[in-house]
Amino acid sequence: MFYKNKIGKFGQKIAIYYLKNKAHKIIAENIYFRGGEIDILTEKDGILRFVEVKTRTNLEFGYPEESISKRKLEHLKRAIDAYILENNIEKQYNLEFVGVLLSGKNARIKHIIID
Repeated sequence: MFYKNKIGKFGQKIAIYYLKNKAHKIIAENIYFRGGEIDILTEKDGILRFVEVKTRTNLEFGYPEESISKRKLEHLKRAIDAYILENNIEKQYNLEFVGVLLSGKNARIKHIIID
């Protein structure tokens, strides 16, 4: 479990670096709410962006983006709704995904805007 957490944290750092280079302002990381966790909260072009990050080191279970199940989306949307409500946010927002596939010293990054 320790190795998995370490890989996840490393992938999240790569995702943050990637997002910063795409002009995202990082607002928060690892926001825990009833119903789930939001990995990264950014803002770009006046839009809040709730970003789920998935990191993999091999393709045994498929590409990182293949981990986005209907159930996972429901959990993420509940967490986002709770965050929006609790913080009285009235801005436009998106749910986004960054998949990181690590291979040696290289990383393949896939950025998807879900909604």
